[in-house]
Amino acid sequence: ESKRRRTELVDVSEILAPALRGVIVNCRHQSSSDGELVVCTNIAGNEVARLHVPPGEEIFGQWLVDALLAQHRKSEGLLRLIDPLGQLLWKQERALGGHTIISERLEA
Repeated sequence: ESKRRRTELVDVSEILAPALRGVIVNCRHQSSSDGELVVCTNIAGNEVARLHVPPGEEIFGQWLVDALLAQHRKSEGLLRLIDPLGQLLWKQERALGGHTIISERLEA
């Protein structure tokens, strides 16, 4: 008797989706009586972070990336930061097995 091979179709988008989808965060500079702030919103316009710019740091410097990554869940996808005009400030390249490979910050 010959055995039949069973072929199963798998939707690879379910497997790859967490690694391919991205989270876009729009960050804008705002001056206040308390000092310089960066206010970040998600694509729906909901505020996701309101951060004071540390003394001596660039407004959109590495401190901002570090702060947002600390609160970002990897399951949401790769993080992308844009300015109010839609210009890419920074992007996370890819995540592999729980380790994240991060691109260098892009200059505006």
